[in-house]
Amino acid sequence: MVLAACPAPAWPQYEEAAPLRRTLPVKVVTASATHPQPPLRPPKYHFFGNGTWAASARGNSVKGQQTGANTVRFSHDDAEVSWEMPYLTIRGVLFGERYLKYGGSMRFQDAAHGLTCDVDIDTEGPGFFRSFFRRKKAHAQDAVHGVLRGKDGEELDVLTGSWLSHLEWEKGVCNGKLHTVWDAVKTPVDRAIAEREALPSDCRFRNDLVQLKTGTLDAAQRAKVELEQVQRADRRLRSEGLKRASA
Repeated sequence: MVLAACPAPAWPQYEEAAPLRRTLPVKVVTASATHPQPPLRPPKYHFFGNGTWAASARGNSVKGQQTGANTVRFSHDDAEVSWEMPYLTIRGVLFGERYLKYGGSMRFQDAAHGLTCDVDIDTEGPGFFRSFFRRKKAHAQDAVHGVLRGKDGEELDVLTGSWLSHLEWEKGVCNGKLHTVWDAVKTPVDRAIAEREALPSDCRFRNDLVQLKTGTLDAAQRAKVELEQVQRADRRLRSEGLKRASA
C-alpha cells in the first residue's frame, strides 16, 4: 500500500461541509499527477490505495484497467471517499494515429456521510447529458456524467463535463455559488508527497534504479540482470511446486 500526504486542498472554504466530497474528482486528479515537494502546512487529506493492471490486445488497440481501491481520507473528520479506476483504451498501436481514451463507470463512496456518486465516462445518459452529446459530437468520447445520491438513494446533484477540460455540478456547491469544481486551465494543482517511511520492498529501493539514478549505467545493467535471474528462478520454483502439489 502506498501512502501520500498532500497539502491543503485548493478550496479551503469547503473543508467543514459534507458537500466538499463533490469536489473529489478534482482532488483525485491533482493529488496524483504532480512532483513531490516538502509540505508547507499540515496535511488536510491523505491519498492511498493499491492497484494491479490487467490488459488485453485486440487488433490495433489495447484495453487495460487498474483494479484496486483508491481512497482519500480527510484529516479534519477522518471521513474516507473510495473509488476504482475506469478502463483505458489505446488505439493505433500498430498503425494509424495513436490516442487513448477512458471509458466505463466509476463509483465514489463516502460511507461517513452516506454519499454515493456513480460516474459514467464515454456513455450516453439521460436529459442534459444526451443533449451534451448532440451539441459536441466530436468530443463525446471524453464526456463525463455522474449522479450524486444520499443515503436513502435520493438524487442530490448531477455532474457533467469532460475529463479533458472541466467538471461542473448542476446545482453547485456553497449554496449554488460555485458550479465548475475543476478546470484544466484554472484549477490550482496540489503537490503529492512521497511517503518517507516506505517498505524495504518499495520499487524506489531497487538496486538497478538506484544505480541508474546516480548515472552508473554499467552497474545498473548488471543489477537489472541479477534481478531478472532471481525472478526467473522464483518463477521456476513456483511452477515446479505447483506440479508437485497437483501430482
